Amino acid sequence: MHIASYLIFCLFAALLAVVRMFYAGTTDLGGLVWNLILAFLPYVFALGYVTYRGWIRWLLLFFWFFFIPNSFYLLTDFVHLPRYPEMVYYDIVYITAMAFAGMVSGYASMELVHREWNIHYHRRLSWLFMTGVIVLSMIGVYIGRFLRFNSWDIWNNPLSVIHETWVVLISNGGTWHISDPDRARVSQMFEVGAMWLVEFVLLYGGFFMMVYVYLYHAKKW
Repeated sequence: MHIASYLIFCLFAALLAVVRMFYAGTTDLGGLVWNLILAFLPYVFALGYVTYRGWIRWLLLFFWFFFIPNSFYLLTDFVHLPRYPEMVYYDIVYITAMAFAGMVSGYASMELVHREWNIHYHRRLSWLFMTGVIVLSMIGVYIGRFLRFNSWDIWNNPLSVIHETWVVLISNGGTWHISDPDRARVSQMFEVGAMWLVEFVLLYGGFFMMVYVYLYHAKKW
């Protein structure tokens, strides 16, 4: 990933957020900037993983694996479009810029880890690992979107994360048991059009995997 070009793109997305705040007179979608920051962290962790040696690199790989769903989560922020019909055409570009930047960071981090695994392990194992990362990331995106958990909730409230995630997994997304009233209230905003977990993973996971395969092989053409 060309860091300078990527940062310019991120600044453009951030500028859109500032312009929207003044134009619409609200900071409702300003949280997408924070989502974009979280989406960049997997690249930082992946860069550390391929740079350092010893036990710290495996710790960095764990954090990469834990935070990479944030890179793909931004694509689901298009659910906000119906909330602001007067800003819909602006928000299409705004959310697209955020989602694209997140995907670039996520795919760049995957390429770093993939390349490292190709060096030390069999290529088929590397592809199996990347596929597993995409699948588990989509489960993380699903949990973040509908249960309204953040990445750090696993540290702040691990029992709720484990319990509520387990309910979603065994019910295939048919049951959401949200213990926190604030998260439950926000979650209700996204109930319309919600998908079963398996359907979500197949649809979004398939899309992200196809894009990654294309980008991975496109460099060899």
